Amino acid sequence: MESNNNHILLNRKEAAEILGISVNSFDKYFRSNPALKSLKIGSETRYPYPLLMEFISNQADYHY
Repeated sequence: MESNNNHILLNRKEAAEILGISVNSFDKYFRSNPALKSLKIGSETRYPYPLLMEFISNQADYHY
């Protein structure tokens, strides 16, 4: 999936694809984390692309 500002609200499949992981891994390791911000639109949960990238950046453990 190509990320751009035209598609800023991601469903869990799209978020997992951008992160290069399975939907099951996204659910287990990311979706269950309360620090990951999301929007509820009707019955759908959406993840704003910039907030997803910010979350990943904040969770990163840099090794030198």
